[in-house]
Amino acid sequence: MSHSMGGLITKEALQRASDETEKDKDLKEVLNSTFALFFLGTPHRGGAYTGLGLTAAKIAKITGFSANDQNIRDLKGSSPVLALLRQGFARLF
Repeated sequence: MSHSMGGLITKEALQRASDETEKDKDLKEVLNSTFALFFLGTPHRGGAYTGLGLTAAKIAKITGFSANDQNIRDLKGSSPVLALLRQGFARLF
């Protein structure tokens, strides 16, 4: 069971485990042991509040905090990162 961003991380981990060149046996065992998946609130096609998150990151930067907004940008619906995750994961099952 995965929730929110954890669902995207789960998809990426299973894709890596299915890669023929992957050497990590523990990661391979995760794939071999996976029988079913439940995604709860996972932004498969992007997050609804990415604009708000980017605004918050800008405010944080202006006020002197260090803020990296790459993860937020990757959650936009048009993100190539999400498209690659969807395509790669669909080939697994």
